[in-house]
Amino acid sequence: MENVKEIMSDYCLKRARNSEHYEAHKELIAIITTEFTDAYGISHLRKTWIDLFAREEESYNTNVAYENTPKIQELDRMRERQFIFISKIIELMTCSIKEEQKEAAKRLAFVIKPFKRSHRQPYACTSAEFTVFVQRLRKPENAAAVSLLKLGPELDRLDQMNEEFKDIYHERIMLEYKRHIAEKMKDIRPKIDDAFHELVLMINALYRINKLVEHDEAKTEQINKVIDDVNAILLRLQRTLSQAGLMDSPNLGTDPENSHSEAKNSPKTTTIRKKEDKKAKKTSNSQEVKPS
Repeated sequence: MENVKEIMSDYCLKRARNSEHYEAHKELIAIITTEFTDAYGISHLRKTWIDLFAREEESYNTNVAYENTPKIQELDRMRERQFIFISKIIELMTCSIKEEQKEAAKRLAFVIKPFKRSHRQPYACTSAEFTVFVQRLRKPENAAAVSLLKLGPELDRLDQMNEEFKDIYHERIMLEYKRHIAEKMKDIRPKIDDAFHELVLMINALYRINKLVEHDEAKTEQINKVIDDVNAILLRLQRTLSQAGLMDSPNLGTDPENSHSEAKNSPKTTTIRKKEDKKAKKTSNSQEVKPS
């Protein structure tokens, strides 16, 4: 029997890290189009795959957004430094040789006395206390003292930093909540891979039927292109994972039109597959995006 072209083993998807897995499926979806599956009556298989991928995409994007939010600690340190800077200016000016500055500083020192430990409180408490700190110093009765010590711009800067922190902190809390209720990548990935595998089996079967029975040149061209494009994505992923030491190198010496069948029937490959299954579980656990 003539060699039969097939989509190669998709096992590499199981070994991929989260970002690689997401990007690979995204590219594969663009290759196996709605028009293609509609033409061959397998739209239901694609829909199952697409619906599952939408769930992975939501989980993946939530993780990425969480990781990309500015570091809370860094923003907190910035506003703390500004708060301490203002407090130190007031403290130092109480020793000024100029009587007006000394009196102004003493007045403001009394105003800020309750906020001495504001920067050492939990995030939410610090945010609230810094807001009140700025409001107190901006009161009309303190305006002259603040102006004399030239603290107006410094208060504006602290206020801006504090508001920026509160916005980011709120965003972070919402992302934490979304991550808590979202489906985990490790749970959804196997379902997506299984759905894709079912679709792959059907595409391979369509190729065989056409090649061995129908001999339709237009179908041959369409299905060939899909198979070649899908294999290109999977081969690239295999190479990437091989370079990272996550799976064996792809056997480029094997006939690409018959490699899937040979791999499936080879006792040696079955043994390797079992070993890789054990590695896959370990890799999947270690590659999950961790909260910062």
